[in-house]
Amino acid sequence: MITFSSEKELIDYLMTSDFSGENISPEDLKYLLDRFKYYYRMKHSQVIRSDNEIDKLNKRIKRHENTFNVIKKELEVNEFRYDRIKSKKLSLKERIKGKIEE
Repeated sequence: MITFSSEKELIDYLMTSDFSGENISPEDLKYLLDRFKYYYRMKHSQVIRSDNEIDKLNKRIKRHENTFNVIKKELEVNEFRYDRIKSKKLSLKERIKGKIEE
């Protein structure tokens, strides 16, 4: 029976072998296919997991960008209000009461 200690050895064998001049039993061929299927599924699941993580991170980035834009708009509005109040001339009524009306 053919055995491989690592995925790399199996892939190297599958990629370089032409299978025509070798005496490989059907059980060995089944073993090769099973091992290849196992390694392929493992790698494919890693790729899918990575893609899902990337999607989650992109969603978080988008959410934080939206939050940042909302906060930035609020800051602009508050800066405008502050500048308007700072430059306003107080009336006699506002000076006496100590209350600034917008």
